[in-house]
Amino acid sequence: MLFPASGRNNFELLDLPAEVVCAASELDAWRCSDRATLLRALARDDELRRSKVVQDLLTASPECTTQILTMCQQYACLEAGFEDPEVGVHAIRSVPKRFPRDAELLSTPMWIRENLSRAGDNVVVGQPAFDVPVTPVVAAQGCSGKIGRESCRERV
Repeated sequence: MLFPASGRNNFELLDLPAEVVCAASELDAWRCSDRATLLRALARDDELRRSKVVQDLLTASPECTTQILTMCQQYACLEAGFEDPEVGVHAIRSVPKRFPRDAELLSTPMWIRENLSRAGDNVVVGQPAFDVPVTPVVAAQGCSGKIGRESCRERV
């Protein structure tokens, strides 16, 4: 979960770009820091992501995960009152960095609450690679999509 849709750029928490706030309407700029608006948007985004429709979409089109999750965030931001959903998306994605001690905001959406990825402290430059078992994966021809992967497992 190191992607912008989960509030990260690799291991770095996302900031709210000043140019986004400056270009936003006065009301949207205010909403970017309004806790109640952010809480509504985060709660609705969490609800949308967990919905059967979205889960089915994610299962059917895993290559479209980023676009699907971004659309959930845009829709949630519109419902929460943002006039420009892109401004809202920037605002909610930057919540972990801007509100690091707000337990309610940080525990509302699963993508913040369960994002345990952290840059490692234990690996240093020049250290030998870890001894990790590697298992070969044999890909059968024509494997794509859920049904294809399941039938490939049966053939392998």
